[in-house]
Amino acid sequence: VSLTQLLVFLLLRVGNAHKILVFNPTYSSSRVHFVATMVNALVEAGNEVHVIVPEVASNVKVVGSKAHRTIFVPSLKGNPLNSMLLHTDPLAPVDMRDAVFIQNMTIVAEEICADLIAGYDYWMELKREGGYDVGIAENFHAFGIMELLKVKQAILFVPGARSSAISRLIANIPAPPSIMPDAFFSSLSISPSLLSFPQRAFSLAASIATSQMLDMHLDREDALLRAHWPQLSPLRQSLSRIALILENTYPLLSPPQYRTHQIVPIGGLTVDSSLGEVDDEITRLLDETDGDTVVIYLSSIDTAKKLSRKLKDIIIDAISSLPNVTFLWRIDMESEGNHPPNLRTFSASMKTVLGHPRVRAVLCDMDATTYHEVSFSGVPLIALPLQGDQSHHTSAGISRGTTVLLDRDTVTARNVTMAINRALSDQSISTEATTLAKQLRRWPHRPSDTLVKHVDYVAEYGRPLGLEFAQVPLWAYYCLDILIPLLIVLLLLIYKIMRLWIGGYYQIFLKIKKNVEKKRALEGLSEEEEDEDEDPEEPHHRDSHSNHSHSHGGHGHSHEPADCDCWRHDPGVIELQRAMSGQQPVQQLQHRTQQQSLVREDAAKDLRKRKKQVSFDDGNG
Repeated sequence: VSLTQLLVFLLLRVGNAHKILVFNPTYSSSRVHFVATMVNALVEAGNEVHVIVPEVASNVKVVGSKAHRTIFVPSLKGNPLNSMLLHTDPLAPVDMRDAVFIQNMTIVAEEICADLIAGYDYWMELKREGGYDVGIAENFHAFGIMELLKVKQAILFVPGARSSAISRLIANIPAPPSIMPDAFFSSLSISPSLLSFPQRAFSLAASIATSQMLDMHLDREDALLRAHWPQLSPLRQSLSRIALILENTYPLLSPPQYRTHQIVPIGGLTVDSSLGEVDDEITRLLDETDGDTVVIYLSSIDTAKKLSRKLKDIIIDAISSLPNVTFLWRIDMESEGNHPPNLRTFSASMKTVLGHPRVRAVLCDMDATTYHEVSFSGVPLIALPLQGDQSHHTSAGISRGTTVLLDRDTVTARNVTMAINRALSDQSISTEATTLAKQLRRWPHRPSDTLVKHVDYVAEYGRPLGLEFAQVPLWAYYCLDILIPLLIVLLLLIYKIMRLWIGGYYQIFLKIKKNVEKKRALEGLSEEEEDEDEDPEEPHHRDSHSNHSHSHGGHGHSHEPADCDCWRHDPGVIELQRAMSGQQPVQQLQHRTQQQSLVREDAAKDLRKRKKQVSFDDGNG
């Protein structure tokens, strides 16, 4: 290459160069390493990059960054995570631990905001330089700082899975809790894709609670910033101007989520051509041993001082129970006493270990970066998700068939031993991991190119113009104005059908009941008529005593006993007495008797007619 060509190339690179500001708080080694890799990719593309590093965890160092300028802002109160139980003891039994973790992270972010305000002198000199084209940050308060530094365009960085609350707040992206539970609630992330009714109810409550906590956190940071710089725009307004969202996810390794042109996945950025190159320290350690090797890497715990006693005992006991397996643990255990002879410790980066042929499995907490690097290496995973979105990544690994799960709430040394044995002996897991690694390497997605090109586009044109999700109220989003009337009409229709159906059977029942009552009544009337036909002159009342005869006037008469006068009440006797006493003519008595006979005949005819009618109705029924 001639000198002229080299000068032309440099001029072109300088002409396309942009000035970029990046915030890189020291939450954990894994997160800091990813942001440093992002900075290096931007620098290698010819951009000038400055980095502000708020010191959260003092033991986490920024290593390997190629930034042109790095400004450290010390913490006023020390590491706020050290006072939080879930960070010092991730296995501690805490009610609503996922919500508590989210609350803890908002507290840490507000502490960083206070540190940046107090450390004004550290970074305010950047304002005099000015001219920043793009700013990249993950905390909300950083966008207020960008406004002070007159950064032209802002980009949000999401270090792992995107929370549903972030989706709605920044990009107005829907996240239905029934099919997309919040990534930071572990009990829902590990659940099957089809949630049960109680799980969907809990997912809805979790989604609402996360949004509320995020809104309150945003208001508190806005109050902190504007108390010192009243001229700042409201923080919500600054967030509405965000051009892009860069998220540490990889398309083939993430559960499905709604996206827009604003969401740019750059997961796998730390996976480059150096993946597979084994560090000399690792080579020396493994050459001294035989058999399989299991790597242990907990992204949030890199020193034994931060390791809780319970978790340490569980891991050490599991290591001791597998003497034929060599364990490589990325942790500083110099201050600890003796440890098992098959345990080795190292300090190199994770990807410098994965290329060794003896590494057969990785036990990790499944942060996004570790998950991506191990998946690209084709090594089975043993997942112990401890906090945050780690359960979300674990669920994706289980779905891929490359991951063995250790439940945080029930983990014991025996469970760890069983999981390690399964990862080492189950050939299907190893096969799936190898197949997935081949697919990932052939996938047409280069995260470094995606990052550089999108940042360059934003620096040139600002926020990309594209179609966005319409902002609609809840009732319109779920089509409640359509579904509820349809449901009401359907219920009314069902009611009418049921009423006609039940009413028809009820009418039939009443008709049968009426016919039965008629039949019984006619049968009773028939029996009375038959009794009257058999003995029409028999008195209505009978005496139980026997009759005796008396002689009177030479004629024999039959009389009832003197002590029974029931016969006196018989209608015929009364009529006869009236006729004999002259009160009623005999002709009138005969006429009445004839009428009674006619009435009996009519009753008999009516009886026969009713019997026929009842028989006809029964036949029709």
